[in-house]
Amino acid sequence: MHATNSTWPPSSKTSKRWRDRSAGHRRTQPKEELADKGGHFFDRADDYRRAVDQRLFQLGEERYRILVDTLIQLRHPQLTKTPDETRLSSALTAALPPVAAEMIVTIAEAMSRLEEDRSQLRSYELAHAAIGKFERTYRRYAGARIRMFAREVSAARTRFDDASAEVNKAAAQLTSAQDESKAAETANATAKREAETADAAYKGVNRRRTRSLELTATIPCRN
Repeated sequence: MHATNSTWPPSSKTSKRWRDRSAGHRRTQPKEELADKGGHFFDRADDYRRAVDQRLFQLGEERYRILVDTLIQLRHPQLTKTPDETRLSSALTAALPPVAAEMIVTIAEAMSRLEEDRSQLRSYELAHAAIGKFERTYRRYAGARIRMFAREVSAARTRFDDASAEVNKAAAQLTSAQDESKAAETANATAKREAETADAAYKGVNRRRTRSLELTATIPCRN
């Protein structure tokens, strides 16, 4: 619809002109023209409602009637002001198709499994809480044990370092003593050789002196 230069609300002439124009667009088609276009004409409203139900809903005549009445009630202008919940619930319940027995059994089994799953979930939650509590307690215990073990390891490391220092000191002293012993042995050997040399020289001097005395004794004296 295009806008026109008319005021609002429209005048009676303008309203009549729009009603005439709309009536032209809502012209009812004859049965012959409708049949030529592939349509179907219903002489009775019941036949039309039955055809709509079979094509769209498959509710049956009684439930389809209740559904139509419910839709009419929902479109009632005063429904939002004074709704009748009981009447509306009854109408909706009657309009719904009956639930198959197999579906009821399936839903019952699902609800039973849901209760079992809920109970199992609760047991899992309790187990998770217990495990969490144990984990926190054990974490504190493990932390204390680790700190104690770390102190023991640190003390053992200190003792090991001290012992290593003592061993290194003793090894150095042993090396020094061994060096001094070797030097003493060398000096002793040198002194021994020198003593042997001196003794040999002394013996040689004594032999020469004895011989000289012997030679002197054999020479006659001259007066």
